[in-house]
Amino acid sequence: MWKLGSEQEEAFRDLKLKLASPPVLKPADSTKSFVIRTDASSVALGAVLLQGEKDEKHPIEYASRLLSSSERNYSITEREALAVVWALEKFRGYVEGQTIRLSSAHQPLKWLSLKSPTGRLARWALQIQSYNLTIDYIPGKSNFIADLLSRPTSEQEKADCDILAVFVDFPTRSPKEVCQEQLKDDELKKIIECFENNEKSVNFVNWLERGYLMNQGILFRYSPTSESEEAQLVVPIHERQDILKIHHDAPYAGHYGADGTFERISKRYYWTGMRSYITDYVKNCTECNRYKSSNQKPSGLVRTPVYYQRFETISIDLFGPLPESPSGKKWIIIVEDCCTRWVELFALPQAIARECATTLMEEVILRYGLPRR
Repeated sequence: MWKLGSEQEEAFRDLKLKLASPPVLKPADSTKSFVIRTDASSVALGAVLLQGEKDEKHPIEYASRLLSSSERNYSITEREALAVVWALEKFRGYVEGQTIRLSSAHQPLKWLSLKSPTGRLARWALQIQSYNLTIDYIPGKSNFIADLLSRPTSEQEKADCDILAVFVDFPTRSPKEVCQEQLKDDELKKIIECFENNEKSVNFVNWLERGYLMNQGILFRYSPTSESEEAQLVVPIHERQDILKIHHDAPYAGHYGADGTFERISKRYYWTGMRSYITDYVKNCTECNRYKSSNQKPSGLVRTPVYYQRFETISIDLFGPLPESPSGKKWIIIVEDCCTRWVELFALPQAIARECATTLMEEVILRYGLPRR
């Protein structure tokens, strides 16, 4: 039997490191053409950017993302087409202006070359016309990288939870004890006595028509229209609160709404006016009222940031790597003043913290002052 131990975890970390390091993962070469392979599953998109000759292609970047709830309703062809459009946008910084060969395991993607697509296909067709793109069909078994990136995980991650398991030891009661509790309810006592009396009265027929029956001295009710195939135990009035606490208030019950709680309880129990009783109980539940959506403060409108003076707030980004300059620089740090939209660009040899901090201090802060944010 295979077991996950420290040795296996170390091997997995080593594999991930090698997949993201040379010679497997290499920087892009702007003098060579690019290959993009895409794939779409029912839940996710996957893509990989490659370079190289024939069977010696090496990855430049991997990418994947989950589909939204609306995107999962797309047809197979639309999901595969969405993967193409998304991959081109994802790798745009590499492939724009370059020769691109796109490989997909879905042959119907020939819609990309049609003259009159409709709907979202038309929008996507217009979106990709700016790329120098050629589409190839690749067998699914050869498209394993993109296929793996688009696959759903075989085992969902466990969510953090304060209570992972609850073991409830419900005490078992004998039929005699249950009957004694039912007899404490005056209304149920009348029904039980009516069933046990040898001289059946008119009320006996009435209770019988309403589904009441006796078994081992215990009063049950059976309704052919109920979702439960079994007879329901008739609950005396003094035990109804306990039933609600178990099926609504307990940590493992989940504080369901009135309908959910009624559905859960009605499978096993019954009492007259049960639905209205449960509705009132849930309506007055403190925890439910505290977290009820209608009691929460509505979210306000998104506030537009207001800037009062130049270089009070700046935005910073890095772009690269680019072809190396004669001075050995291949990265650009972009600094934008959020108030005036003034942009300044500075070339860097490396995208490391020391280079960025030195450039910001010497080229921005010493010239314009220390920004607030």
